[in-house]
Parts: sequence; C-alpha cells; structure tokens
Amino acid sequence: MARSAIDKRLGMPRITRSELATIRKGGDAHRSKRTLTPGDETGGGLPSSPVLPPTPGVAREAGGRLLAWVPGRLTNPLNGSHKHWAVKARDRKGWREVTALCVGSAMRIANWGYAPFFPKVVILTAFTWNTYDDDGLAAALKPVVDGLRDARLIHSDDPQSGHRIERRQVIDRKHRGVEVVVEPRHEIITP
Repeated sequence: MARSAIDKRLGMPRITRSELATIRKGGDAHRSKRTLTPGDETGGGLPSSPVLPPTPGVAREAGGRLLAWVPGRLTNPLNGSHKHWAVKARDRKGWREVTALCVGSAMRIANWGYAPFFPKVVILTAFTWNTYDDDGLAAALKPVVDGLRDARLIHSDDPQSGHRIERRQVIDRKHRGVEVVVEPRHEIITP
C-alpha cells in the first residue's frame, strides 16, 4: 500500500488500513508492550525518557495518567519556513487530525473517564531533531493542542480554562513525534 502524502510529510510509520480501523475502534493492536519504570506506577515524577514506543495511538494509564504518542516531524512555523499559506494550513490540519486520532484512540483504550472541562495538567514532550526556542516550541505544538481539543480531551486551551499545558523538548533523531501525558489537576485553582 502506498503511503499517503500526509504520512510522508509527518514522517509517520506505515500503517495498514486494517490497523487504522482497529485504532479507530479502540482496539488494542497498538498497546504498548513496554512497562513503566518503577517510580511511575506510584504517580511519582515523570519519566526522564519516553516510556512509549513510537507507535500511534498507544495508551497506558498509570497512577491516573494517560500517555499517548503522536508520531511526526515538527516544524517551527516562525523560522523562515517560506511555504505557501495553503501548504502551512494543510500541515497544521494534518497535525490536528493525527493528534485527534491518536489521542482519541488512547483515551478509548485506557477508558479515560475525565470530562473535557475537568482541570488537567497536559505535558507535551516534543522529540525533535534540534532544540527550539520557547516561542518556536509553542508555535510548533499549537496544532497538537488544537488536536487535543478536537479529541475532546480538553474543552479549551485558554489560560482561564483551568488546564495547565506544559511544553518540553528532547532531542531524539530516530523517533520524532510528540508524547502527550495527561493527569488530573488536583491543586486548588483560583480565578
């Protein structure tokens, strides 16, 4: 089966139609075979290295956290990407769709029961070729955050919504993509 243009552009691994259908139905064909490190089951600090293999839609719930992997190559739209506006829009749309698909599948696999408006801490870890500056990382991850809204994981990315979105980056030139870690926010939120 030939890879689609979006798969090539995002650097996604080859997935057959039957595997994609299984992901959409919430099947466990892409469930992670690796285990979490001993400190992670208790809900203690976040792992320093990725615990998920680069397979889209994998999910693991440990200590109330949801983990999902979104494969692809991030680009910084603020740094001299001299592309036509339609190409940029298509890239953003592709990231939104892939993120919504992978995170939605991970939510179904893990039986994620929190409503979109429940306050959450969302940690986005970008696995990139080189490091981005702070505003470049935020701009590169903006379509991923919009995809989280499309997947109904969060209801809004507004700072007043109660969600806290943290952005991190790790240089990993073999496995590029975004790791999404979500956990309920248990601290007191004041307006």
